[in-house]
Amino acid sequence: MVSFNEEWKFQGQSVTGLALDEIIDLPHTWNKFDAQEGLKYYRGTGTYTKNFDVDESWANQRVFIRFEGVNIIAKVSLNGQEIGEHKGGYSAFCYEITDHVIYNQKNIIEVVVNNEENLEVIPLVGDFNNYGGIYRPVNLIFTHPICITPLDFASPGIYLKQKNVNKEKADLTVLSKISNGLETVETISLSTSIFNAAGELIDQQIKEYEIKQGVNELSHSYAMNQPHLWNGKKDPYMYHVKVELIQNSNIIDSISEPLGLRYFKFKLKSLHCSILFGRINFY
Repeated sequence: MVSFNEEWKFQGQSVTGLALDEIIDLPHTWNKFDAQEGLKYYRGTGTYTKNFDVDESWANQRVFIRFEGVNIIAKVSLNGQEIGEHKGGYSAFCYEITDHVIYNQKNIIEVVVNNEENLEVIPLVGDFNNYGGIYRPVNLIFTHPICITPLDFASPGIYLKQKNVNKEKADLTVLSKISNGLETVETISLSTSIFNAAGELIDQQIKEYEIKQGVNELSHSYAMNQPHLWNGKKDPYMYHVKVELIQNSNIIDSISEPLGLRYFKFKLKSLHCSILFGRINFY
């Protein structure tokens, strides 16, 4: 992952109508001053552009761009071609740009951002300002043609699903979404490892798979005995799970995610309840 936050050109305007044209670093918002003047602040469109070179070292790799947050609607284009549109200011999003970058010349990325009120995007109101802009970092991600996909809602691409958790045992499923960017079926080994808080390996599975072009969902399941349960500030015990893709004895991708095992339950003294002003009260 490489930072992509420096030297963006921003063009927009302020609430006074003054045109803005400046070189900025991300994170950035065009409302950092006018939103402090009271309830009125500029809500409209701002445009971010950035020129960058594509190094030959990028060849034979897949390239993704990941935005951690843009408020509220973002339209992303690369070299004049639209890559995608994202609605929602509080979630990350990611696009693959492998086939859109041009080697040995300047590439231009453009992000048109709008923070006007929009009935298609929530929340509409709140006790906060809807600051417009690319207000969280942006990164480039480089991967092998076969990778743990970053395109599943900009998530890490692995999911830790726990059930039947108690002091005696815990059932854990590790779901990995593997993307094959090649046109051929490829053989890979998938390794999932569980480590305790001290970094000691407590369980591991390595299995071989044939994966086709596109996204392949692979799962490994574990039964953990006498798990150390997470208990908030009192005992915030964390395991971590490492997923590795292996091809020809080489690790081609790897991701680690924290894991806290826990359960909760409600105890009701009775099943009687009453409804008061639209609210259900149990007692």
